[in-house]
Amino acid sequence: MRVGFFTDTFTQFTALNDKYDSIAWNTGNILFLNAIKKTIECDIISSWEEDKMEDYDAFITSDLIWLLESTKPTERLLNRLKMAKDRPIIPLSVGLQSHTFKPDFTLQPEMVLALKEIESRCVMAVRGEYTADILSRHGVKNIEIVGCPSMYQLPLYLGNLNFLEKEPTASFATANYRSFDGTFSSADRDMLRYIQTYSGAFAEQTLLPLTPKMMPDARVRQWFNRYTYIFFDLDSWVLHNQRYDFSFGLRFHGNVAALLAKVPALFMKFDSRTQEMTDYFGLPTVRADQFSMDEPIFRHAERTDYSAFLRGYRSKLENYTDFLKRNNLETTQNFRNRLDNFLVGHRSLETRVLEGV
Repeated sequence: MRVGFFTDTFTQFTALNDKYDSIAWNTGNILFLNAIKKTIECDIISSWEEDKMEDYDAFITSDLIWLLESTKPTERLLNRLKMAKDRPIIPLSVGLQSHTFKPDFTLQPEMVLALKEIESRCVMAVRGEYTADILSRHGVKNIEIVGCPSMYQLPLYLGNLNFLEKEPTASFATANYRSFDGTFSSADRDMLRYIQTYSGAFAEQTLLPLTPKMMPDARVRQWFNRYTYIFFDLDSWVLHNQRYDFSFGLRFHGNVAALLAKVPALFMKFDSRTQEMTDYFGLPTVRADQFSMDEPIFRHAERTDYSAFLRGYRSKLENYTDFLKRNNLETTQNFRNRLDNFLVGHRSLETRVLEGV
């Protein structure tokens, strides 16, 4: 079966704004897109190449990863559904965006119709239990919880997860935070000062400037100007992260990029999106408003307990590959090879965790 993945690409010669546009103005999406391309056998269909749809049997889209209550299906998505006829357009991974787990989250009616059309042709991947529950209440039930695909590329970068068993350290940390836009509170400014004090670098994802209005302290702004890094390819990001021994911050994908480099990370949760994914994978987290800035960084590193993640990761990998099979999607040969070798070592590691060794 030939599968097309709707996404845009770029090269090192692509203009900066065009690069950003192709990844929805957030470099964290590189991890998401990279995971799909490297774990699923598929061809890229760019936004200007929809005439190629006739050559494919099924399609993958990432258009539904950020749904607000007001979000309507885009004309692009509706047009693709029409052009696909009865062929499946498989979304990875549908997710609601809410500050809290709002129990009466109401999907826009046109979006409900689009989701029902999509689920009539395939099993839909959703981010977590909250999204699954809200979709089910709206009558969208042909779904599977898979979390975020970015987490399933660990075997492509790592042979095992032994580094998560080591005694945590934080002698040289990297940090991430939210986009530098909107109004910054005193808590935001305190967090930036904490990052400046205890971190060796800052991982940016949206390339927005830290203005004097957001952070009046010029010394803090100078530090961020000097030690901020941003990447447009994952391999360079991972290679850069290998110099650190701890990562922390609000950015889910920023912390996943650290894990790919064998760097333990503490995930800070602040909305339903982040918490759904950290809950699903059993990742070590702390609520953003409970992150103590009175404690040194090594105390936070000590909170990176990955035992729950280790106990469940193998089953999550198997659930992901089973989901792909249910949709007749093939994994890439490289991923299959790496997965087999990775699981051999991971089974013994998981056994040790379960036995408390």
